Amino acid sequence: DRDGFRNQYLNASLALGVRERDEIGLNLYHSDGRNWYDVNRSYNSYLDKRVDVLGVYYRSQLAQGWTSTLRAGRSQDRLDNKATAAAPSRFQTEEMQFSWQNDVDLPLGVLLAAFDYVKTEVSGTTDYTRDERAVSAWMLGWTGSIDAHSLQANVRYDDNSQFGGETTGLLSYGYALNTQWSVHGSVATAFNAPTFNQLYWPDTGYGGGNPNLKPERALNREIGVRWAQGVHAADATYYDNKVRELISGWPAINVNEARLKGVELAYRVALGNLSMQLGLDWL
Repeated sequence: DRDGFRNQYLNASLALGVRERDEIGLNLYHSDGRNWYDVNRSYNSYLDKRVDVLGVYYRSQLAQGWTSTLRAGRSQDRLDNKATAAAPSRFQTEEMQFSWQNDVDLPLGVLLAAFDYVKTEVSGTTDYTRDERAVSAWMLGWTGSIDAHSLQANVRYDDNSQFGGETTGLLSYGYALNTQWSVHGSVATAFNAPTFNQLYWPDTGYGGGNPNLKPERALNREIGVRWAQGVHAADATYYDNKVRELISGWPAINVNEARLKGVELAYRVALGNLSMQLGLDWL
């Protein structure tokens, strides 16, 4: 028997200027690998994984202070697991994405307006009860600063073909006490739909998916302080999140109400071309 792995990949990008103020680009990624592992002495078990991603974009300055970006992409993720000489188990995910983003400079701040569409399809040896999902999202956001004050407001509407519509948003505020110290706080809502595996994974003796899972909905709040001087910077943030229908464990279940509180500490230092960061999260 042998343990080990091999992997080969390709990562490429191309960008061309158009009309002096526009840009068209292409991004390509390919990865193909195999990982061997031991199950018994008579067969070299292995797992193959292949990822292919292709994306194109066109960025145009429609007017002074108005930039529009169109993006389209396709990705495929395939996993083949052969633990014995028998037929392998196979899982494949394909995703198509289209987005249109507009950034507009206002007399005060910057306005962002965007549309995003993602269609996901799954297939393989697992017989999923439902094997595709489409999500359309409309986003509107504004960021700005007035003297020492920083403000941000975002709103997003998701139309999920499986779970319906949901509106989420964010409000944040920051204030610079001086050149070194600043404080910030935010309030946001969140929506998280269960994955195909959490919903439909077959029971192989260790529990399977739960087709009755509901999406998570959360109210997230945080407040923090930031210090920066020269090459040094530090952050301390306290957060308090209330979650309804938290997706937890395996087999996955919904927890009616959950509360997550904690403190995040971070320190960063830049030493020439080298940067280092240390973080601590108490949850």
